[in-house]
Amino acid sequence: MKKEVIFDLKDINSKRDLIKDLHEPLALQVHEGSSFENWDAFDDDFCSFNFEYVTGEKPTEVNLILTNWLKFESRFPDFASTLLSILAKNTDPSQRIDGINFTFQIRL
Repeated sequence: MKKEVIFDLKDINSKRDLIKDLHEPLALQVHEGSSFENWDAFDDDFCSFNFEYVTGEKPTEVNLILTNWLKFESRFPDFASTLLSILAKNTDPSQRIDGINFTFQIRL
């Protein structure tokens, strides 16, 4: 089963917004006391989606589509760079704990 997640970056105003708002649509585990401010914790969480616990189904593929990238990147170039690094790393199957084939697209 393939799952497509569309995430609009237009209303992101902080690193906390970005990390927190990506957790729900990607079924990322929220750890107790998580501040949603830590890139390392987000990177660790990102290697394992938990759709089977949220929806009861585990997709074999997840495609994340990020929209309004240019506005986001112009406002937060450091966040954009870090996010791209995490996303690119997770397209490598050896980096994934969950066995899901992860891809992403950027829509300007």
